[in-house]
Amino acid sequence: MQFLSKMVGARIYVLAAALVGMLMMAGCGASTSPNTVTATPSFSPAGGNFNSSQVVTITDTTSGAVLYCTTDGTTPTTSSPQCSQPTTVFKSEYLQAIALAPGKTASAVAAAGYTINLPAAATPTFSPAGGTYAGTQTISIADATTGANIFYTTDGTVPSTSSSTSSTLLYSGPITISKTQTVSAIAIASGFSNSGVASATYTINLLAATPAFSAVARSASTPTPRSSRSSCAPIRDTASKTAHLCINAQDSAMDRRLTRSRPSKCVLQQNKHQRIPFAANAR
Repeated sequence: MQFLSKMVGARIYVLAAALVGMLMMAGCGASTSPNTVTATPSFSPAGGNFNSSQVVTITDTTSGAVLYCTTDGTTPTTSSPQCSQPTTVFKSEYLQAIALAPGKTASAVAAAGYTINLPAAATPTFSPAGGTYAGTQTISIADATTGANIFYTTDGTVPSTSSSTSSTLLYSGPITISKTQTVSAIAIASGFSNSGVASATYTINLLAATPAFSAVARSASTPTPRSSRSSCAPIRDTASKTAHLCINAQDSAMDRRLTRSRPSKCVLQQNKHQRIPFAANAR
């Protein structure tokens, strides 16, 4: 009986040892040694909230490791662009990276989110301000943010942040406005978010030319009575050049007649019953 017990115990021991050996072999075959995996990259500074752009350095402790990064939310692979060192984060973004060293497998993915709360650049100003003007205006655009670039339009559209559109121009000096237009401007500067859009409307009302006066020669063949001496002077409008006005210099009522076509005679009406003609060729 004792012999039988010993035989059974021996067999159980052998089976247990064999099972342990098989389990160990299976475990070794399925696992990967930590020494064959590239270390996971790290970021400095770590992700977080910031009030200015951040210069981020990405490092890896595995010698010879090459870093691959994405900023568009996709998982990086060895086909992704290599990380710039250091990389500057100008605006809020999600940075991810992997590392791969020679003779090793790729690392786990490292990720960090950076929220950048930049102050806005100052809104541009115009001089003179928008309004109604009687002639052509020279407009200056200024911005209080040091180093700011100003982009503007003159057709009322919102300017882009580059001169990539046909209507957006980079401001380089005063601009001339000779007709009614709306000027809009935006400023951009390093370390700042884009400014608000400033707009000003300039209404240009050009004045008509002022008429000029000239004396009219009196014909000797048509004397004027002493009691009603007069002068006849045409008003020559620089646009039509035909308007004439006759004036009685001594009549307190200053009876006047204006005609828009070239008159054959310059006629003065002194009263209801008397007309004093002048020469037909008088100018």
